[in-house]
Amino acid sequence: MSSYDGIDNAIRQALNSAHVLINTGHLREALKIYDSTIRLFAQGSQVEYADPYLIREVRRSRLACYIKLNMMDEADNELRYLRENPVIMPSVKRRSTLSGVIRRLVSSRSRTDPVGAKG
Repeated sequence: MSSYDGIDNAIRQALNSAHVLINTGHLREALKIYDSTIRLFAQGSQVEYADPYLIREVRRSRLACYIKLNMMDEADNELRYLRENPVIMPSVKRRSTLSGVIRRLVSSRSRTDPVGAKG
């Protein structure tokens, strides 16, 4: 196994752990995993080894988490980052998923009542 594979596996494990936390209503704990994963693999010394598609998946998941927690300033910043730092996606499905996240962000901005969340 190369160091690339080890880093990619660590990122996948972090994503899986965060998804379990989200599914059990622990959004803030999931957010901590996304933050530390990005800090370690997207901004740290390992950045050149991390798969950009996996990092984008972490960022998209963090964006969705921000929206669920009604953290709109953070969601805006994450969305801006995703727009300004595109990764060419190999499938239409991934692009349409990001479009869905954008629609939910816009929709949630138009609501006047706050979204309740566990975590």
